[in-house]
Amino acid sequence: MFKLCKIYGICLAVVTLILAGGLIYQAVCIYTAGMAAENFTSNGVRINPIYSRQIVGAHLKTLIAPAIIWAVMTLGALVLNALHPTRDRRTALQPEQLRDRLFQRLPEGAKSGKMMAVRKKRHTVFAVCLAVCLVCAAMMGIYLFNPNNFSSWELEEVMANMLLQTLPWLLIALCAAVIMAWYSRISTELELNALKAAPTTCKKERPTKTGAIMALRVGLGALGITFVALGIFNNGMRDVLVKAIRICTECIGLG
Repeated sequence: MFKLCKIYGICLAVVTLILAGGLIYQAVCIYTAGMAAENFTSNGVRINPIYSRQIVGAHLKTLIAPAIIWAVMTLGALVLNALHPTRDRRTALQPEQLRDRLFQRLPEGAKSGKMMAVRKKRHTVFAVCLAVCLVCAAMMGIYLFNPNNFSSWELEEVMANMLLQTLPWLLIALCAAVIMAWYSRISTELELNALKAAPTTCKKERPTKTGAIMALRVGLGALGITFVALGIFNNGMRDVLVKAIRICTECIGLG
């Protein structure tokens, strides 16, 4: 079954490359036909637009069959992977997976403050980088989904304006992703070193310590209850009540 899944994956990759190549070829054909000399009058006016719904639809009709085949094969790959996972269990864990697994197995008492600080800092860096990427994506989306920015028939001008408005945000998001990946590697190494150096005996000592504290609390509670019961039986409660009444009445002048 593993060999069958591998062959199926290769076939799916080939179909994906064919479909991608077809899309690139049709895009080049559309642009070439739109910029051909036959599409311009003697005065240099374009007869037909480079891109239109009819032109793009006519070119993409030739890719309907490969697209359907690719969609069916992709769905089949998902089903096949769900029924027969192809991941080898003997494959070595990634550093991030090893880090998380060691952290989960580590007792609470062995988690040092430095280790938690590195982990918290990593989460903070991830959150900031993710926020930067989301902001950049939102700014690019505002421009790309505005039809007024693509109303001109001059393709070069439209593309230049699009690059001018979206490329800086794309570069910022790319830098944030690189920083996220770089810091993930650095923090993972630091956490792995700390986790491997952490003591493993805290898990055995902690129940004993907790049990001793609990026994001390129970003993003190039982001793307090015993003395209260002895005071009640010795009429000490009545003496305390009488003294409290006298102190209160004398203090406020009722006596």
